[in-house]
Amino acid sequence: MWFVRKSRIRRDGTVDELLAEISRAELQVETCNRALEVRAREHADLQSRLMRMEAELAELRQARIEAYSRWWETRESRDRALHVARRLRRRLNRMRHRSADASPAMDVADLPSGPVVLNREREQGA
Repeated sequence: MWFVRKSRIRRDGTVDELLAEISRAELQVETCNRALEVRAREHADLQSRLMRMEAELAELRQARIEAYSRWWETRESRDRALHVARRLRRRLNRMRHRSADASPAMDVADLPSGPVVLNREREQGA
């Protein structure tokens, strides 16, 4: 075993040799204690760094979820607007066909056939 002496100490040098061995062992203990303190500080630093990174990761995950939610809501809004525009366009086309077949009571010929630019879009473009 590592803590048992392998050779026998003679009686005449027993005390001096034991004291020297004790000194070496105590010196090794002090060296190991200093190394343990350094390792403990490194561990504590890494642990605090890890906690900060995990908190940042949680914030980033939440931000990603919120960004996706905003994207989804915008997409849904766009799809609703497209649906409304198509329905209104079909209604307009039906009105044109009816007015062409019947008497021109309504003047739908002046209505645009494509997308309409609203005032606020014109102001932003200018």
